[in-house]
Amino acid sequence: DFVEVLKRLRELQLFFCSLPENVEEVLCEGLQNPDCKVEKLRLEGKFLKESFCRSFAEILKKKTRLRELDLLSNDTNNEAVEVLCEGLKHPNCNVEKLGLGGKFLTDFFSSHLSDVFRKCQRLKELELIPINNIDTVVEVLCKGLKYSDCKLEVLRINGEYLKILRGHSLSFGRQIARIVKIIHNLQKLYLHGDCFSDYEMKLLCEELKCARHKLKELWLNGKYIIQNGEWMEMDYTIRGEVS
Repeated sequence: DFVEVLKRLRELQLFFCSLPENVEEVLCEGLQNPDCKVEKLRLEGKFLKESFCRSFAEILKKKTRLRELDLLSNDTNNEAVEVLCEGLKHPNCNVEKLGLGGKFLTDFFSSHLSDVFRKCQRLKELELIPINNIDTVVEVLCKGLKYSDCKLEVLRINGEYLKILRGHSLSFGRQIARIVKIIHNLQKLYLHGDCFSDYEMKLLCEELKCARHKLKELWLNGKYIIQNGEWMEMDYTIRGEVS
């Protein structure tokens, strides 16, 4: 059965067109089993139900083997989001790498997420793939990531969100530089999306060169701007793939 399967799997990816109660119960039963070996979990689709998120939050509060969690949904449910964040910020939550994407990244969720950044001591890597035009996301990032308790070392921002930053009242470079300065432990920043001109990239570099930061890697528009702690010459920037 499914519970037995989870005793052998290290990675699990599920896409839900719907989440019936019986499926919800079986999934939670398997994930909370002490013998569950799942370390990486990805949930997509229509899983954002309050009942499921409440049960899943209880699983996160236990010292499970789960280290990587990706949540992607275009549903919005404030009650579900609130209880989910309660699990993520619990002292026993072992999630080190968190990926979030979809329309459920609302202002409401962002306000609770800022508290997760502050309290989730094990969280080292964050990936954001929002598709909403949310002007407050930068503010929320800065609010939650500015605390000295925040241990985030790697930040990835993908897709349309980069275009959102471009349309913000402040320049793109200043917004990114602001985030870099605030996240005390940030070592790697990856901005995925070929939507910036060379001129905008140069502006970003100028902002960052004037900022105090610990960046060892900066990836923008398919290029390394900083690699191994060293600034790359713009004319000779390395192109390649990052995992």
